[in-house]
Amino acid sequence: MGGAATSAAVHLAGQPIEALGEVSLDEPDRQEEHIGTIVPQATIDYRDETNGDLVIRWRFGEVFRRLPAESDLHTKLDSAALLAMRSRYAIALLRYCSTHFEKTRTNRQEFTVGHLRQVLGVREGKLSTFSNLKKWALSPAIQEINATSRWTLEAVPHKTGRSVTSVTISWTEKPQSGKRAAKAELDRHSAGRRQRQAGTAERPADHPPLPASRDDFRDSIWEQAYHDAGCWADVQKTLDGFRVWTERTGKPQTPTLFFSFCKGENERKGI
Repeated sequence: MGGAATSAAVHLAGQPIEALGEVSLDEPDRQEEHIGTIVPQATIDYRDETNGDLVIRWRFGEVFRRLPAESDLHTKLDSAALLAMRSRYAIALLRYCSTHFEKTRTNRQEFTVGHLRQVLGVREGKLSTFSNLKKWALSPAIQEINATSRWTLEAVPHKTGRSVTSVTISWTEKPQSGKRAAKAELDRHSAGRRQRQAGTAERPADHPPLPASRDDFRDSIWEQAYHDAGCWADVQKTLDGFRVWTERTGKPQTPTLFFSFCKGENERKGI
């Protein structure tokens, strides 16, 4: 491996890969405990390192992937939502609300603006006004949580004079229909999720066309969908198969549908 790659520390989820430690899954009825790592292996593609670009691919370990499947629906949704979320503010807020509810069985809390900044993990000196905090951190976090988790959150600001000094956040558990809708959203690819949250449909014009070759596929939203689906099938054969399938069925060639197709490729090939 080239010099730049060998000296670089590989980080996933904001941590060195070696810091992503062990997980265990206990099955008392079978008298078995399974131990594994969150990320057992990562691949670094340094073909473009002269341009300062490194591509890192990884797959979560088998034991870690089995944890949500072996838990109840609440844990399934919470774990899947945390893994799917793009906003670190959403992750921080969901963790806080879930933990607070489990500890206190209350579903409402009033935060000072300073405390709310701490809960969201806003760095000092960033988003200093409440309007910016709401626009770039709080509102997107609540929108993402409401779309992908078992909770529905609502924030009500309180003013002293003309300034917002505190915010009451309430969280209620969704009915089964709402949980199923959240699970369905998590099963779809993240491409187009913002449009779906905003109530706009994904259209072919919203993304580049399906690549014809590996070169066009690389570093595209289609490659992101391929890896997010955990697909290990041959890239070119997967692209060609998806193209033939959509032309035969008349379905649109969208990254969301490609994501589902890639997941199906794993199952069809027993990967």
